[in-house]
Amino acid sequence: MHDSYTKLEIAAQQPLETGEKKGKPNQAGAVIFPLVRSDMYDVLSTVDLDPVQMQYFVRDILADIENKKGVESGVLQEKKPTEWFFDGGIGMKMVHTKEFQWRGEEECVVSHATFTKTGELMNFEVWLNGPRQLELKGHEISTNEKFNLELDEKLLEDLDNEDPWNELFQMVGIAPGPPRVLVFPDLLGRKEVMVEPYEHEIILTMYRYDVGRYYCNGYDAETSRLADFVLNDENLTDKMVNKIRKLQNSQPEFVFDYLKSLLKLEEDEDSGELVFTVLTGAEKIKAPGEKGGILGGGS
Repeated sequence: MHDSYTKLEIAAQQPLETGEKKGKPNQAGAVIFPLVRSDMYDVLSTVDLDPVQMQYFVRDILADIENKKGVESGVLQEKKPTEWFFDGGIGMKMVHTKEFQWRGEEECVVSHATFTKTGELMNFEVWLNGPRQLELKGHEISTNEKFNLELDEKLLEDLDNEDPWNELFQMVGIAPGPPRVLVFPDLLGRKEVMVEPYEHEIILTMYRYDVGRYYCNGYDAETSRLADFVLNDENLTDKMVNKIRKLQNSQPEFVFDYLKSLLKLEEDEDSGELVFTVLTGAEKIKAPGEKGGILGGGS
């Protein structure tokens, strides 16, 4: 691991050249490593990754961080892949097709490492197991657990045609179970709504991973601003999850409305970004059908 870190360190500190050859190197891609290297590799040292895999893994994490920081600081106008090159010519392999030719044996056709929407740090690989048979394999770094998800034709059709794998890696997550499983979320709903105290309508989209895990995306069409938020065991109590479970069994069409009622949307005074949080006292909010609930009438 130290060898792969050293290769990464040397390569990543080189400026990324962009534009014409005569132009100056773009320093935006440079990475600053700590002066004193940590020897605390208790988690990663137990994971079976060879030096090349480790370089790919760390490269992808750094690319994610750089893209996020670039967007936040206005350096990048839009999120885009960052290419990293190491000794031996190893670089990011950009794949934009869903169709792969079967060569008679299983092969890994796409790989990427990133944090999932549900919070796990995963190393992903898409494998071609036969003619038109694709499978996503996930390796959770912190626990060394491995997961599999069959990529059926319906799921593949729903993915973006121009950048399918980026969308896949961004959206998959873990349903806690038991047992824990890798899932692509179901679309719970999409509506134009008001989320107080924000004063404009937003397009609110919710995806369901599990009865207690949801990804929320808010889009203000007037200002072209986005806000992302994850509802999970850190902000949904057992009491709230039980209400969701009852709704799923009796009135599943109202789960979206109940989850929306738990949210608060504000504009950050310093950055101007839109920020979701869960309302204080959200556990006391009534679900549809409950006396005094958002659709139940009464007080």
